[in-house]
Amino acid sequence: MSPASVAVGGASRPRPSLRWLVAVGRALAPHPTLWPTAIAQLRRLAPRGWWRRPPYLPVPASDYLAFRSQTMYGDAARLPEPADVVTFVHWCRAFPRVPRTGGVLRTHRAIAPKPPR
Repeated sequence: MSPASVAVGGASRPRPSLRWLVAVGRALAPHPTLWPTAIAQLRRLAPRGWWRRPPYLPVPASDYLAFRSQTMYGDAARLPEPADVVTFVHWCRAFPRVPRTGGVLRTHRAIAPKPPR
């Protein structure tokens, strides 16, 4: 088990540290156009009450990081590489905004069944 992971329920999960967050910040520093998107993603992915639990940083929950690491690297205990975080933020910035109406994502017009005659 790496020092940046913690065993939870018998499985090792990534545990972000200040060192990892600084490395991600350094990777994002040369890309000022990504800063607003990175901050928005950090706010979206940080669990509620993050300031009450170690590591006392607004980083994604370990369950989320474990899932993303498993699907990306094949290892749930591995933290994302800073360069991969930059790629993710680029993707988030480029992803087309989909209008939301009434809290429901609407990408196409629903087809209602015809009423009986």
